[in-house]
Amino acid sequence: MDYNLNEEYESFFQRATGNQPYPYQSNFAKSKNLYQWINVPTGLGKTANIVIGWVWRRFYQEENSRNATPRRLVYALPMRVIVEQTRDSAILWLNNLGLLSGELELDKINHSKIIKYTPDFTKKGKISVVTLMGGEETIPWDIFPESNMIIVGTQDMLLSRALNRGYGISRYRWPIQFGLLNNDTLWVLDEIQLMGSGLTTSIQLDSHRNYFGMIKEAHSIWMSATLNKQWFYTVDFKGNISDEEILTLSKDDKENIKINKIINSTKMVTASKNNALESYELAIEIIENHKTDSRTIVIVNTVERAKTLFQNIQKLLSKRRNTEHIRVPDILLLHSQFRPVDKEKIIQKIVNDIESNDSIIITTQVIEAGVDISCRTLFTEIAPLQSLVQRFGRCNRSGEYDQSDIFWVDPVDKKGRTMSAPYETIEIEKSRKFLKEIDGKQFSLSGINGFDFEIRNDGSLRRKDILELFDTSPDLTDYDIDISRFVRNSDERHVSVFWRDLDRENLKKENLPERDELCPVPLNELNELLKNSKDERLYKWDWINGGWNMLMKGERLYHGQIVMLDSKKGHYSEVMGWSLKDKNEVPIVAKNQSSGNTRETCSFNDDNPSQFPWKSIYEHTEEVVNKCRDIVKVIGIPQNSKKFEDALLKGALWHDVGKAHPAFQSKINKLEGVPKEIEENQIAKAPYDKWINHPEGGRKYFRHELASALIAIQNGVDPIAIFLALSHHGKIRTSIRSMPGEKIPTDEKIRFAKGVWDGDKIKKVNLPNVTINNVILDLDLMELGSESMKKSWVQTVLNMVKDKEIGIFRLAYLESLLRAADQRASGGL
Repeated sequence: MDYNLNEEYESFFQRATGNQPYPYQSNFAKSKNLYQWINVPTGLGKTANIVIGWVWRRFYQEENSRNATPRRLVYALPMRVIVEQTRDSAILWLNNLGLLSGELELDKINHSKIIKYTPDFTKKGKISVVTLMGGEETIPWDIFPESNMIIVGTQDMLLSRALNRGYGISRYRWPIQFGLLNNDTLWVLDEIQLMGSGLTTSIQLDSHRNYFGMIKEAHSIWMSATLNKQWFYTVDFKGNISDEEILTLSKDDKENIKINKIINSTKMVTASKNNALESYELAIEIIENHKTDSRTIVIVNTVERAKTLFQNIQKLLSKRRNTEHIRVPDILLLHSQFRPVDKEKIIQKIVNDIESNDSIIITTQVIEAGVDISCRTLFTEIAPLQSLVQRFGRCNRSGEYDQSDIFWVDPVDKKGRTMSAPYETIEIEKSRKFLKEIDGKQFSLSGINGFDFEIRNDGSLRRKDILELFDTSPDLTDYDIDISRFVRNSDERHVSVFWRDLDRENLKKENLPERDELCPVPLNELNELLKNSKDERLYKWDWINGGWNMLMKGERLYHGQIVMLDSKKGHYSEVMGWSLKDKNEVPIVAKNQSSGNTRETCSFNDDNPSQFPWKSIYEHTEEVVNKCRDIVKVIGIPQNSKKFEDALLKGALWHDVGKAHPAFQSKINKLEGVPKEIEENQIAKAPYDKWINHPEGGRKYFRHELASALIAIQNGVDPIAIFLALSHHGKIRTSIRSMPGEKIPTDEKIRFAKGVWDGDKIKKVNLPNVTINNVILDLDLMELGSESMKKSWVQTVLNMVKDKEIGIFRLAYLESLLRAADQRASGGL
């Protein structure tokens, strides 16, 4: 695509957003080096600054800046409710610039309302936009590593993937996204004062990337309206941050009329007459202080209190409408425990559909960050200072009202005891003291300078931790390393649930969930349901054999897990969201409830990636090698990393040689239809209807990639290339051990793992420029101990990941590239 390199940034920004940029926004886009820290008050366009600034630097800056700007912009947010709003803004801005890749359908009347967007990752010189919300994707973004894209998600979804334990996706795709999100990526972490443990993890990750090294550089930018340099003194990130390194409002910004109006707009702060637990009385007070034809926002600290207050206000307004026959404001409930499809409807009503703007919105912390709405009247429970600043920013956001009011509500019970949850009592007490000082006074955002906010942190990601997370094998009890302490503070942990009609005869036909189905619920509440339910069954996915297994009472649930519920048992409504007490049947929103799983990532034992039109091992290998070359040509591997390009191509050459193993070939019905040009036992791909589920003499859990790695070892291939051949389905990577229930040799002295036995013979394999004859497989690399260290695969991998010239992030990135090439060659993409 041809770009107008002579266009000024100011006109470029205006084409995208319809507004002239503030001086600080122009500074960000044009600066020689990327700022790592941005400290700008709420409501002044930090999102537009990042998105439009990144596009400018990636496509329009001078060559050195373009090359130094990563091709993936990852936008991490602390709250789920603002992910899709941020995504929609990015889509509209890119569309205005003519740079959006994909099909976009806009509302015919309101052209800023998106009806549908489908990204297209194949368009060169354009940009796709992706949201990471968990659930299945039609076309996965991670098989297009050379594409320019913006990825928007919560800190849970993004940090978990960057830690190789991606929430909401198959465990076999973890390494792909781990590799891509830690290379050639610009991380932007917004509203960091609300991120808790996630902030420390993002800082530590940045430090670990710099320590272990990357093939393509990744950078981080941290943003807040109340940034504190002390937050960045972590175990491995101790650099002194100078004021010059922080992008903030300049003198020109502060003299800007619009900015001046926003940061100096005042609100009268007054203590509420009622405390948080006096819900009925508080509801009356809210209605009395609501101004007709304006918006009132009420922010409480827990979902349960929000629901109770919503119901009380709803009853009072309904009574007033029926007895006094007057118009009453609309009332809406918004919190974190809704399905995306229902939450989006509520947000659309809040932002677009209430023409009179006469509304009362009952909400929780979800509205603190990023939701671009303003109100005339704000009620808020006492919260930590960093949350209060965000909440205050929702009142008279743009200085549009001559008068606005903030009422603060004390979260105490009838005996005067502070109900601090989900926060610490000391945080509430500190905020209470501040609110009493400004009670009865006018307050503006310009008054927040000098606030000392503390960030609570439940865990620090050490170098040892990230090395352990490189290994995706479950432990001997079939559990994985729990990363929740690195992602969220302990009181914010949740499980995602979805509902299906479970009266079906064959439960295994149920698909993995789509993202619109997933509803986040508190971990403790689902544990309660599992413990106390007598006639209700909960299900989790079996990543070994595929299909859904019933959760047993006492079984451990973990943050980020996905659980299937029976829609007839209830626990959800489109108005109230998640509720343990709700027993009404839940509407199912899945589009393809039981069409069967077709992705390679559904179980350990599947052969879905090989179910394509007939191809020989030679033909498929040649296609994958060429696809690797195509990807690398676009990405541009740095000169000092050319050895990794060679290793990638060698890994591609050897990745499927193990398909010549008799255990693989026995799965294919060769009685008819095999093209004559494919030699005997040289099939790499076969149509779906040619596969035999349980071949006679077959081996359960056979993995051809282990056979490929063993053959490569015998042919003196480089360890990096062997790792890539072994890991190209994400099912075997750093350790090799047998599976429970796999076929065992009669001779106890024969070693076996993943369907491969010592002494297995492969007669012949044809590869591009290489022919293999009469190979006898040797599993000596399974051994551990001092005498076998030179042969141990575990030790080989340890040597590579600890080598600062290789390291975990380079290995994972190469793994991502090969898997992308393999899947696209298989699917013809």
